[in-house]
Amino acid sequence: MKIKSAFYRNNNEIEKEIHLGEITTPQVYQNKFKGKLYCPSENCPAKISYSGGRYPHFRTWRYDQHSEKCPYYYDRVPVNLGRNVKDIVSVEISFNRRQKALNDAYIQMNLSEEEREELRNSRSRPRAKVREITRRKEAVKAEQLVLFDGELYEDELIFRRRNISKRLVDGITESDIGEIRLVMGKIASNIENGNAAEIVVENNGKVITVVFEESFTADPYNSSYLNKFWAINQVLERELIVRFTGIGDVRKNTRSKRLELVIHAGTDFRINNSDMSALAARLALEQYRLG
Repeated sequence: MKIKSAFYRNNNEIEKEIHLGEITTPQVYQNKFKGKLYCPSENCPAKISYSGGRYPHFRTWRYDQHSEKCPYYYDRVPVNLGRNVKDIVSVEISFNRRQKALNDAYIQMNLSEEEREELRNSRSRPRAKVREITRRKEAVKAEQLVLFDGELYEDELIFRRRNISKRLVDGITESDIGEIRLVMGKIASNIENGNAAEIVVENNGKVITVVFEESFTADPYNSSYLNKFWAINQVLERELIVRFTGIGDVRKNTRSKRLELVIHAGTDFRINNSDMSALAARLALEQYRLG
């Protein structure tokens, strides 16, 4: 979860709240604030770091844990690799990689059965042998996927790149719950008008509900997507099949027991491979021209 502010503490100085606009350059963060920022929630000891780039934000410092009553609290669950896990590696999923993955997923959904079979066969062909690199058992690290748009990392973090796992709705299993996944399917019903709306997506009789929570609606970077869900209904009226692709957290609702995909950024989902904000703008322009 992106954190919008942080408390600055420096030796005996009185702590004060720091907002993103006060860190004007990466150099300001490095020289003045790094290692001195803490969670803005009361009585929470977690340290905070700054991430610059396209969408600057504060985030939890490497391995620090928020207090259980803190709204930013989350469990760190090491991945069971069947080996000795010494550390956790944060695996970056950058903005550009997410956009490419969404485009690739849409192409994959539109392949014919023959093309799918050809793709499966090409992937099953033996690869050229490469020299294996032996790693000591104690050096094995677990992986933790993170959605990340920044360009500045604190020195202690280790980032690697990994493909985003894609799942058709009926291919989602228990092992996907609690993980970041790119989910693919067809929009099953009309959308209720509102600030943000749930989207029911299905494939082969299995459904998942795409949800947009307060963290989505409160984020100023998502403002251009709010009140634009009507565009989905217009596309549903025009086309027999409307495809959805989206990247978010897969979870099972504890009360309803339904599968949910939690979307955090407007740019992380598409309707027939179109950005919803851009789609709504095109439809509104069409309506204006028609009078």
